[in-house]
Amino acid sequence: LALLLFDSRAGWMAAAAGMGMVCGKRLLPSVRSYKKITYFLALAVLVIGGALIYHYRPASANARLLIWKVTAAMIGEKPLLGYGVGSFNREYMLRQADYFELHPESQWIPVADNVAYPYNEFLHVAVELGVLGWLLLLGLLFIIFRKKSTEPVQNIYKGGLLASIIFSLFSYPSYVFPLFCLWAVLAGGSISKENNTRISLGRPIIWSVLWVGMMGVALKEWRFYNRVCTDSKHLSAVPADPRARARIDANLGKLIHHPRFNAVYTEYLIRRSQDLTDQTLKQVFPSCETYCDVGLYFFDQGNFPRAETYYRSACRMIPTRLRLGYLLWRLYVATDRPSEAQALAEKLLDQPLKVENTFTIRAKAEIRD
Repeated sequence: LALLLFDSRAGWMAAAAGMGMVCGKRLLPSVRSYKKITYFLALAVLVIGGALIYHYRPASANARLLIWKVTAAMIGEKPLLGYGVGSFNREYMLRQADYFELHPESQWIPVADNVAYPYNEFLHVAVELGVLGWLLLLGLLFIIFRKKSTEPVQNIYKGGLLASIIFSLFSYPSYVFPLFCLWAVLAGGSISKENNTRISLGRPIIWSVLWVGMMGVALKEWRFYNRVCTDSKHLSAVPADPRARARIDANLGKLIHHPRFNAVYTEYLIRRSQDLTDQTLKQVFPSCETYCDVGLYFFDQGNFPRAETYYRSACRMIPTRLRLGYLLWRLYVATDRPSEAQALAEKLLDQPLKVENTFTIRAKAEIRD
């Protein structure tokens, strides 16, 4: 029912792989005498199924292919140790901008968008931890699947783990905390000899202390993020709430990697313009919107060269966004650069739009006038 409701192609593939793992042992004796036919049918199912899945939503599939292409180029630059934990969101959009600068007529431009997830956990590991981290992950999975299942329930855990692996090839479970924890549960159940959830009562005091400690840590973290949610709403409030700002600044290193918080914090930095220095700008994660906001700030301050730098970077990140080109065109007009303004205006008027709304209608009318 969940698969039908959410219409997830990755979910369907994961479910099929998991069920195949669980049912494979029972079916294996009956297909051993038909190996060639079995291999042919399996290959046909993969090819035809892959083609159908791709053509079901080709734009979504092409967007993932673009992300994987840019991510692979990032891995090639730092293959051994990667860029460090949490670095994907800080680096990716800049690399997408570089890619479109080198390939201005790329076929991938229509599907470009802001990217917060790599949509492939193995590429994610390779970007942040390099080939060494990637090999450690593959080695762990190899050990788990190589170990022979002695109990039927172990094979069920392995089926669940395989489903999670297939799902992670097209999605981002490490960004969803319950799904991230599920990996450990499935991996442990795949090799554990005691496949039950009963807790031994031999040492009740130790178990009680452990459970109370875990619940205490969970409650502390829940209260922290609940407070952050409230403080984020008060960042740019009038009158200002100095305690909320102090708490946010004190815990910035823990929060800045969250894409939604990063967008809120960027808006807060721009409003608190007296602190918008080169050092604080380094804390801003690059995205189309954040760079656009920073460019607007410098434009209002009369710092047109800095504004142009951020506008251009934002335009390269997502070349199909009319608002970005419109802001850059306004800058050319304001700085009396008619030839550049006219060339950009002609390009924007001919540019196809993903979505047409009141802003795009007004912007194109202003550019045409």
